[in-house]
Amino acid sequence: MKTIVILYAGSQSSHLFDAAFSGKSAFERSLTWAHAVKDCSGITVFADTHTEKNCRTALAAYGMQADIVSEESWTVQLLFRRIEECCKKAGADAAVYAWADCPFLSMPLTAELLRSHTEYAAEYTFADGYPYGFAPEIIDSGSCALLSTLSMKMAGMPGEKSLERDSIFATMKGDINSFEIETVISKKDWRMYRFAFACGSRDGLDACLALYSAAPENTDCMSENAEALAAAASMMPDVLRTVPGFYNVQIEGSCTGACICCPYPAACRKNAALRTRMSAEKFRSLVPQMAALSEKAVVALSAWGEPLNHPELKDCIAAVLAEPGLSVMLETDGLAVTDELAASLQQAGAGRIVWIVSFDAVTPQTYGTVRGCSGGECAALFAKALNAVAVLEKYFPGDVYPQMVRISENEDELEKFYRFWSNAESPSKGKLIIQKYDDFCGLLKSDKPADLAPLERYPCWHIRRDMTILADGTVPVCREYLDGGSANVFMDGVDGAWKKGAQYMVQQIKKEYPEKCRVCDEYYTFNF
Repeated sequence: MKTIVILYAGSQSSHLFDAAFSGKSAFERSLTWAHAVKDCSGITVFADTHTEKNCRTALAAYGMQADIVSEESWTVQLLFRRIEECCKKAGADAAVYAWADCPFLSMPLTAELLRSHTEYAAEYTFADGYPYGFAPEIIDSGSCALLSTLSMKMAGMPGEKSLERDSIFATMKGDINSFEIETVISKKDWRMYRFAFACGSRDGLDACLALYSAAPENTDCMSENAEALAAAASMMPDVLRTVPGFYNVQIEGSCTGACICCPYPAACRKNAALRTRMSAEKFRSLVPQMAALSEKAVVALSAWGEPLNHPELKDCIAAVLAEPGLSVMLETDGLAVTDELAASLQQAGAGRIVWIVSFDAVTPQTYGTVRGCSGGECAALFAKALNAVAVLEKYFPGDVYPQMVRISENEDELEKFYRFWSNAESPSKGKLIIQKYDDFCGLLKSDKPADLAPLERYPCWHIRRDMTILADGTVPVCREYLDGGSANVFMDGVDGAWKKGAQYMVQQIKKEYPEKCRVCDEYYTFNF
């Protein structure tokens, strides 16, 4: 089978040319892999107007040969068209496709994919269960025309959308039975770790650097054992915990609710400091540090308290959105939402603000049971929260999610909640969240209608990716810990406070859990 290699080197990969691997970049390492692919008739780099010059400079510096196809911007349909054209030009049967920011592409795994693709006359072959960045995809040249057409016929017109890492398979799923698909399956399923060994972001670069620095002699594309490398990565604290992807910040201490699934009211009675408010000035001092540490992250303003009660909320949101890599999440009961407020906040940055409105019910009666109100007040508050979704959706279309925390008190309404809000005609236009119940390590009663925990425990996602910051700057181990922490962002800085939590990742890997962690089942839930 005659093949070509396509490397996508678009501007989404912010660290593509960093010479971070003993003087070599991810681009150079992926090119080295490409030149080693068996029966390769040529290598083509897909660049854009922002990366073309750097690609040409790098190829000259590396002394490597590759054609370059450059577009102002890449869409899904354009990808399929250009792959088809490159295959026809080279007389190739298939294209071996990968993103050029993946420094650990494995030649042995690539060879196995090619063998399977040829033996079973596949139209598309991929590796399943391996960490992202270890394996390419193989696509038959004749399938590209069909996929180009399919991408423009599917609902939502994915063909017009910007290129993503999963664009090929995501398009193929639109008519999956029309294609012959083969997989090379990992002996162990590594998907639950959500590894992404690609230099497209700060966290990806840091994970790649940590893996490479631990054993640089074992990460050469020719000798790399993908299974062994994945196993090694799963035991490395610096691979699992790079930089925060989710900052959960308490800017406001006040909260009028008394929800039975929230420990905050009781915690405030024990610790009055939780009721404090973080000023916009103090919050603004943290935002550039978050951006410098993470580059890309979601900043939630709802760790505790009702964020809409903060008198300087718009200033806080504007501070986050001033950083291009950051976005905002607001979780609210919706009772303070007005047209005036929504219109004002829309000016700060529509499209980069996500809203979650807590309902936990379908009827006013259950709403009262869950949220601690009674009588006619329940109906009025429930109607107010319902109206809040419609108001927010008007100003933030597609970014508003009504939420139900699943507990025994509202379990009978779960199906009704789903059916109502999942309807495209609902006030949220089909968006919703069903959240598992959290007893906060035994602080609340056990009230789970179902146990969703996996059979095998793995390192906690919240310790890996989340940073909770209380109003006084305290950084607890995670949101489950309402009784303080060992770091403070106003004294240690954001970076310093994050580094102080590294010890908890080591404990997770060793399965040495403090008492709260031992009884906690939030470890498998994931924020962004």
